[in-house]
Order: sequence, then C-alpha cells, then structure tokens
Amino acid sequence: MRKPVVDAIKEKPTGLPLFVRFWLGWLVFWLAITVVSHWVKPEAVIAAKEVNSHAAEASVNVVPLTAYVTDFAGALRPERASRLNFSLAQFETETSNQIALAIYLQLPGIPVEAFTIDVAELSRLGSKGLDNGAILSIFVKDKVARLEVGYGLEGVLTDVDVRRILQSSLVPAWSAGDRDKAVDDTLLAVMALVRESYQAQKMPGRVAVFWRQLRVAVPKLAHGALPKLVATPWYKRLASAFFGGLIMTPLWLSLAQSGRFLSNSFLAAKNYSAGKSPAAAKKSGPPRSLLQWLNSPASPGLGSLVDLVKVVVAVIALTSVLIGVVVAAGGGAFGGAGSLLRW
Repeated sequence: MRKPVVDAIKEKPTGLPLFVRFWLGWLVFWLAITVVSHWVKPEAVIAAKEVNSHAAEASVNVVPLTAYVTDFAGALRPERASRLNFSLAQFETETSNQIALAIYLQLPGIPVEAFTIDVAELSRLGSKGLDNGAILSIFVKDKVARLEVGYGLEGVLTDVDVRRILQSSLVPAWSAGDRDKAVDDTLLAVMALVRESYQAQKMPGRVAVFWRQLRVAVPKLAHGALPKLVATPWYKRLASAFFGGLIMTPLWLSLAQSGRFLSNSFLAAKNYSAGKSPAAAKKSGPPRSLLQWLNSPASPGLGSLVDLVKVVVAVIALTSVLIGVVVAAGGGAFGGAGSLLRW
C-alpha cells in the first residue's frame, strides 16, 4: 500500500507570528539605513541644495515639448519653424521615428545633460517599447547644442555620428549667422541616418531596446537607491515597515503554499504511478477533470492551487511595476545617450 502524501500546509507555525517577523525585519533595515546616513546624508543634502539654488537662478525651465519645433529664443523665422514642423511630422509618418527641436535662449542652472534628459523624459518622444525618439537642444547665448537620443536610436545615432553632424552641419552655418540653414542641415543629416537604418530594416526590436534600458537603468537605480533611502522621512519609514509586513505576510504564505502544492503534486503523481501497474494505470487513466484531481486524496487541495495563482498574479504585478520604472508609460524612454558640443 502506498503512503499517503503528507500535506505540510496543515502544520501549525511556531514562534513569532510571521507579520511580526517581517515588521521587525523592516525596522532592522531602516535602522541600518539610519546608521549609514551619517556618511551619506550630508553629500545628498549638499547636492540637493546646489540643484535647488541653480534651479532658482535659472530662467530656463524643464517643460515638456508639445510640438516638433519649439523655439523659446525666437532664433528661427516663423515660416521656417512651420516648415520644419511639417517636415518632422512627415518624417514620423514615413519611418515612425520622432525627432524634435528645442531652442533656448541660454543654459539652465543645472548641467546640460541633466536638463535635456529631464525634458526628454517629460516629452516622451518615440513609441513606447521602441524608444525611437531624439531631441536636438540648442542654447543660443552660450553656443551649446546637444542631441538627446532614445534607447532605440542609440545604435543609429551614435555619439561619434552625432558629434560629427553637429560639427559639420550646425556649427559652420550658425557661426556664419545663418541659423535657419544650420538647423535645417543638422536635422536633415539626423533624419538621413535614421531613414537609412529604417529602410535597411536595421532598427532594433523591443527585446534589444529593453536590454539597453536595463543596462542603463539598473546601475542608475542602484547608484541612487541609498541617497533616496536616507532622505526618506521617519513617517514614511514607519508606514513602509507596517504595510510592508502587512503585504509581505500573505505573499510569503502564498509562496510557501505554492511550493508545497508543486512538491506534493509531484510526489502524488510519482506515488500514483508507482502504486499501479502500467496496465492498471492505462485502464483507469488520469482523472477526467482538474476538479476531480483536486478533490482526490492524492491531491494537495484546491486551496494550494489558489495560492499558486495568487503568487503568479503577484509576481506579474511586481514585474509590471519594475518594468514601469524602466519603461515609462506614455512614449519612448531616454537613457542619457547622445552628444554635446560647445563652439
């Protein structure tokens, strides 16, 4: 006679309640963050003060672009800006890639790279998942230009190519006083590179773009995690400890139940096969439905299956949240690729 499968789910836990364990774990975690804050917080506070002071002095604000061409400085003739808008819209229709132009009067109070990436993140040019957008920013008084490139165009608009285009197309005409020609030639050169790759079907797919995002976002997230944790106020720490334990407890129980469900199902199937001859197994066959199997003595039970489903749903939801950090909704994402030129 084969041994019945032991359902370990029915075993009663001993010691501290699981919620209390998670809660204590969160408290220990925040205590550790508090200890290291002595070395981290001063640097984070100084950096924050510098950024805030620069932002207060700056007359250039980070705002999303709502058109292909946005001339805050009045550097282009209105008819030229209108024609460029039409050309860039037509380019998007032909290739599905989006390129925008933003002209500012002067540099912002923060580093140019930080400013252009903030504008790009707000503007969300390109398609979500393909990240096939680019923004050319020009700062008139300071003679600085930067092309911010989305993840999906990094292999097409490389730093070397972008710098070459800025040097050969933008600088000569701009220095000669013909700003319309400088902008025209630069955008035409950028569009030509993208169009060539698009027509040759060399544009990266979603998987390649997502991998590029991970390579940029994960180190960035890891680098900035500690200062953000240190800057978290005490009431948020307390709330995260409480709700973290509250959320993690049922998730952990469901995870444990799911592991037992899979393990017991495997043992039950193994015992079922070992306890019958091949002829008997063939004659009786497997249970005719999933419910029959779950109600049979060999099954770990319907409750364990429900817990397994809960875990799968929780993992999918958590993965979606994590991906959402990397792939922001509303359009394409930018990781800081591009090139900056001063002349």
